[in-house]
Amino acid sequence: MAYLLSISLNWEFAWDVVKSFLVPLAGSAFGVWATFEIFSRQLAVNHQNQLAELARTFQEENQKQDNQAAARLSNFVWLLEDIMKFASTQNNDYLEVAKKIDDAPLTLHRLTTRASGTISRILTLKQDDIFASFIRKALDTENNRIHVAKAYNKVDYIKISTKSNKLKYNEHIKTSLSIAAEYRQHIENIREVFLEALNAKEQSDNDFTSFAQHTLSFYRLSFEEAAAPLGIDWHQDEFLAPVLTDLGRNFKNDPRTQIIGMQASRASKLVGRIRYSSETTSKDLKEANELLSKALEELKIEIDYVKSVLMTT
Repeated sequence: MAYLLSISLNWEFAWDVVKSFLVPLAGSAFGVWATFEIFSRQLAVNHQNQLAELARTFQEENQKQDNQAAARLSNFVWLLEDIMKFASTQNNDYLEVAKKIDDAPLTLHRLTTRASGTISRILTLKQDDIFASFIRKALDTENNRIHVAKAYNKVDYIKISTKSNKLKYNEHIKTSLSIAAEYRQHIENIREVFLEALNAKEQSDNDFTSFAQHTLSFYRLSFEEAAAPLGIDWHQDEFLAPVLTDLGRNFKNDPRTQIIGMQASRASKLVGRIRYSSETTSKDLKEANELLSKALEELKIEIDYVKSVLMTT
C-alpha cells in the first residue's frame, strides 16, 4: 500500500514537471506557427501586390506603346495626304500647261513648279519605326511590310518625277528663249533692209521705198497699240507672212526681196524648232500626268490601308 502511494506521489510530481515543461513549449510552438502563418500570408499578399503592380506597369507600358504607334501612324497618314494634295495640284498644272501649249505652241507658258517640304519630312522617318507601329496595330507583318514599302516607293516616285519634269520643262523654256533670240535677230535684219531703203541717198525705186515706209510704220504702231508683248506667233503670222506675200507679188526680182526672203526662211526654220519643242513638251507633260495619276491612285490605296488599321485595332 505504501508502495502504491509512493508511485502515485511520484506520478503527480512527474506530471507537474512534464506539464510545466510542455505547456510553455506548446505555447511557444503555437506562437511560432502563428508567426509563420502571418508571415506566409503577408508574403502571399506582397506577392499578389507585386504581381498586380507588374501587371499594371505592363499594361500602362503596353498602352503607352500602342498610343505611340497610333500617333506615329496618324502622323504618317497626315504626311501622305499632304503629299497627295501637293502632287495632285502639280499634276493638274501639267495638263493645264499642256493645253495652253497645244493652243499656242509659239508662246512661252509658265509652269508652276511646286515644292513640298512634306516629302523631305516623311523620308526622314525610319521605315522600321513605321513598320514596328504597324506590328503593334496589326499582326500581319509580311503584309504590313509590303504596304510600308509601297507607300515609300510612291513618295520616292513623286519626288523624283516632279523634279525630272521641272528640269525638262525648264530645258524647253531655255531652248525656246534661245531660238526666240535668233528669230528676233532675223526680224531685225529684215527691218534693217527696209531702213536702208528709206535712208538711201538715191531712192531709185519709190514703190519699194513706200512699201518699206508702210511696213515699218505698221510694225511700230503694232507695238505701240498692243496690249501685251507681241510674240513669235504675231511676227510670223501678222508681220512676216504678209510682207513676204507682198514682196513676192510686187518686188519679186528686187535683190532686197531675196535678202529678206533668206532671212525669213531662216526665221521660219526656227519657228519649226520651237513648234517641235512645244509639241514634245506637251506630250511629256501629258505622259507625266498619266503616270503621276496612277502613282497617286496607288498611294491612295496605301493611305486607306493605314486608316483601316487605325480604325479597326
